[in-house]
Amino acid sequence: MLKFWSAAAQVYEWTIQLETATPQPSRRGYVIAAIVFLLGMIGSAALVGLFAYGLFTLGTDMERMVAPGSEQFEFSRTGTHTIFYEYESNFDGTTYSTGSTVPALDISVTRLDDGADIEVRSSTMDTSYALVNQSGQSIRSFSVDREGTYEITAEYSGAADGPDIVLAVSENITRTILTTVGVFFGGGLVFCMMTLAAIGIAGFTFYRRYQAERQPVS
Repeated sequence: MLKFWSAAAQVYEWTIQLETATPQPSRRGYVIAAIVFLLGMIGSAALVGLFAYGLFTLGTDMERMVAPGSEQFEFSRTGTHTIFYEYESNFDGTTYSTGSTVPALDISVTRLDDGADIEVRSSTMDTSYALVNQSGQSIRSFSVDREGTYEITAEYSGAADGPDIVLAVSENITRTILTTVGVFFGGGLVFCMMTLAAIGIAGFTFYRRYQAERQPVS
């Protein structure tokens, strides 16, 4: 991103120097302004595309399990992991629609290499998502301090009976969301800055040509 802005600034500076050094300004500034605007469109479109891809993969990057039950997961990232109650889901060829009311669950996490019990707490962020065939609500979070295999066990509280439900586990969901949103706003910023640069180049070219036309012919 820094290289992009540096290149854009160099183009703008080069254009101003070129037009200033030209006794009779040409229309090349308008052409350069159009190119700068087009580059801004391309850059912002690319970032918006990354934003759309981030939204699409937000759900597909999650690990899932059916509860009540246990499942082992291989976590390759450290940090806060979030467990979601996915009330609208399509998992392992089965469609689940279990209602948005979060059921009372007892959830435990165990690190298998040493049998350590990992503290499970209420989700630090109230996060929800609604994607194609997938809707979920954050319910728990836990911290992973090293890579490895972890087992998550989820049962209905008080040994109550209930339907099978889907739980989704996301590694560092906060970072993923912030990155995705940052890419979106980055696309808007690129478009605005490049548009302003194009307007500046075109305006400077117009001013130079206007001043040249007003000068008396000797």
